[in-house]
Amino acid sequence: MPLHADLCTILQNASRARLRSIPIASTRDNLSILSILLQHGFVHNVVRGTQTGPSPGSYTAASPAARRLWVDLKFRPDDRPVLESMNVVSKPSRKLTMDKDELLRFATGRRAKFVKPLDMGEIGIVDCGKNGWWEVRDAIRRGYGGEVVARVSHSRPTTASAQPHAIDVAPCRRSLVLARTLSKKRSERLYSTMFGLGSAFYLILFITNALAVLSEDRFLARVGWSSHALAGGNSFDQGFQSNPYAAGAGGENVTIKARLINLISAVRTLMRIPLVVINIVVVIYLIVLG
Repeated sequence: MPLHADLCTILQNASRARLRSIPIASTRDNLSILSILLQHGFVHNVVRGTQTGPSPGSYTAASPAARRLWVDLKFRPDDRPVLESMNVVSKPSRKLTMDKDELLRFATGRRAKFVKPLDMGEIGIVDCGKNGWWEVRDAIRRGYGGEVVARVSHSRPTTASAQPHAIDVAPCRRSLVLARTLSKKRSERLYSTMFGLGSAFYLILFITNALAVLSEDRFLARVGWSSHALAGGNSFDQGFQSNPYAAGAGGENVTIKARLINLISAVRTLMRIPLVVINIVVVIYLIVLG
């Protein structure tokens, strides 16, 4: 398990267990993530120390394996943790990287790479490689892209009475909900259309592959659907006649079975090489974009 996924699990479980202070392995990535959480008010304090407790003096003398980062969690007056959930976005099985434009969609309520956008009061943590670790909005301002590691949300205040001078945000919230609802409906219509076209394409490709791999000697000849079985009135001229189905052109007694046999023969003859290219493209698409 990557270290950042381990860190997310530890912090979320510690918050739910109402622990006041917890030790975290001292690594550069962990320190960067905790600094972002501290900057945005999700934790109260971060102190260097060892396994025995927070102590900046002992941290320097301790071995790297014994060094710890002691995190003081933050709680509301009603003893509820500020950090409500911390979930991993990029996983070992599928690393999720976004450029600055995709991060902008992700942070402004629009889906990017099939990831649910950030909600109100939620932050995203991005590993920008050599540019360091940033909260998603800071990365957008600097024009950075990177791996979206985690998303963190805070708990909501219980009642509005605890804030006597609070601003009424109900109209803004209703407008935001309406905008997201309309955006979601447009996305659902687009996804349903794309899903229907994609399913039809896969069905046609599947049937064409099935016809192309049929063996004339081993299968078609045994069931009486071989092209050699057509003779006399059961076949028709596919040459350069103006109308091969017209009377006197060899097509006056053509049956449906004969036409299907000729169709299968044409698919097996003409589509084998194009199918190889199409199948390779489809397989690469499914592997890359899933």
